[in-house]
Amino acid sequence: MGLLYRQVRNHLPSYSLFHASCFLLPTASGKSIAGIPLGLSSITSTEIHMESSNYIRLSEDTYILQTYKGQYDGLSYVSSRLTKGCPDDRGDPVPGKRKKVLIPDTPHVHIKCLDSNDINVCYTTFETDHLPPHWTDILNRHYQGCIVPHPAVKKIFARSGVTIPTFVAHQGYTRLPRSPAGHLSPKQSFTVGFLGVPQARKNLHKLFDACRGLVQDGQIPELKLAVHAATYYDELDPAWFDTMKREDFVVYSEGKKTEQELAAWYGNLSAYCFPSSGEGWSFTPRESLYLGVPTILSDIPVHRELIRSGYCQPIPHRGLAPALYDHLENGKRTKIAYGRWRDIQTEDVRQSIWDVYRDYPAFLEKAAEGSRWIAGKWKNEDSLRRVRVIMDGISCYNPP
Repeated sequence: MGLLYRQVRNHLPSYSLFHASCFLLPTASGKSIAGIPLGLSSITSTEIHMESSNYIRLSEDTYILQTYKGQYDGLSYVSSRLTKGCPDDRGDPVPGKRKKVLIPDTPHVHIKCLDSNDINVCYTTFETDHLPPHWTDILNRHYQGCIVPHPAVKKIFARSGVTIPTFVAHQGYTRLPRSPAGHLSPKQSFTVGFLGVPQARKNLHKLFDACRGLVQDGQIPELKLAVHAATYYDELDPAWFDTMKREDFVVYSEGKKTEQELAAWYGNLSAYCFPSSGEGWSFTPRESLYLGVPTILSDIPVHRELIRSGYCQPIPHRGLAPALYDHLENGKRTKIAYGRWRDIQTEDVRQSIWDVYRDYPAFLEKAAEGSRWIAGKWKNEDSLRRVRVIMDGISCYNPP
């Protein structure tokens, strides 16, 4: 989930819970929240969120605030899965009776509907090495607990001054249909894939430059770069995207895909490359490795387990750099800095792709082994069980 962004349901691919378009979130009144700038004026909170009083009971004293109208990202997926099998009770809880409430969202969005008498637990995440001050203030003042999807994120919250108890419950990844024959690389080209929201932190522009250099210098003349995005965002520079799309070696696509179509997209790749500078969880490298696709990914905290497994090709980082987010306000594109993230350089992306290309049979074999390894990791069922254990372990009368 992006730092300042919320997903827009009309543009979301049906195949996935995690890869989607994001915008800055305005309030229903059109004002920014806690110093967070506005996004597009045509997007309102009511288009994205359920009514604030839409609680679903998880147990006798525990509720989840249904913050989404569907499955849009990791948090909405957890929200949806948690409510499956629960009584179809969408009415408000008994007024005045203390309850535990799980709110899967960015912390500032629902503070107006939180009851200070309740035990409110926020399920959220972040991508840089420090939270914005308003995040820390809101979490400490309005919540009694927080759940994040990775131990590295928990450390960021602590360093940023979050004093409420913070728990870790990973988010699963989509297990797309696998071919019984395993992954078969295309014969006529060496196709590198990128999937996701092409925000600045994901470094698609550096991946593009790396691939263009490999083609133009004749190192990998048959290289193709396959890019799939759910949609285009107004805060991104259209001139750069137009330049990228015009290149003969780029295969660009947008729109919705079913799980079968997405598996077929991965199936046409020689390798998947995700050179992100910062992630809150990171789903696509797990999907690609599960499908047996040789996977190249940045050395950032939430990728650490994947890199240490030895089944993926790491892209080294060069320390930390300012975390600059794309922003659109009053028709003007700017950057907003929040903390720092890993500094990923184009030449390191290029070298990692070249390393996979020149020893491809070994990497294909390694990915097949990784496919078997990751099949038992980060299961959705384990994630949901962990969230329930956390909520069940919190007492309404003795807060954490």
